Amino acid sequence: MLKTHNVLLLLSIFLLFTSCEDKEVTEPAIENPMIYTLDINDITPTDANGALLGNPDNTDWTLDEEWSGVIESLFDDHDDYDYDCSLANDINIYPAYPNPGNGIFSLSMQIPEDSKVSFEFVNKYATSLNEINDITSGPLTINAQQFVPDQDSFVRVYYLLSTSDNCGFRGHGDIQLK
Repeated sequence: MLKTHNVLLLLSIFLLFTSCEDKEVTEPAIENPMIYTLDINDITPTDANGALLGNPDNTDWTLDEEWSGVIESLFDDHDDYDYDCSLANDINIYPAYPNPGNGIFSLSMQIPEDSKVSFEFVNKYATSLNEINDITSGPLTINAQQFVPDQDSFVRVYYLLSTSDNCGFRGHGDIQLK
């Protein structure tokens, strides 16, 4: 009887170990997205007529060679253009004015005929606040009070200029609401 008990015990232990499959234990995926943050803390100060006041931000209202994928994704047609085109002398997006201001500001531009500019207004997290598409001439008056929350005193304005020969030019500028 003792021998039968031992055999049954050994058989039970054997079945217990052999019936367990080795299962790979994997950790659940933890989503920890990196928050995209823009460094918006400087502007090109201008008066109500667009005249420069003080020192300009040298990165403001100039063309950018590249944008991050986050910024490119703000423009549905970003990938439709060739960004290696020669810069035409008749392309200028002038600094916003007045800046800083109460939220109503103007954008002046000099762009080639048959060209258009799209603007994307974002907060410091590159979250879209407003967009204006397919502008063909300026000046353009914007009332940012309609789309900028009170806590956002700085707004980045990205712009994408496209020409009739499929060239693309991109840039940005910052505005401050006071």
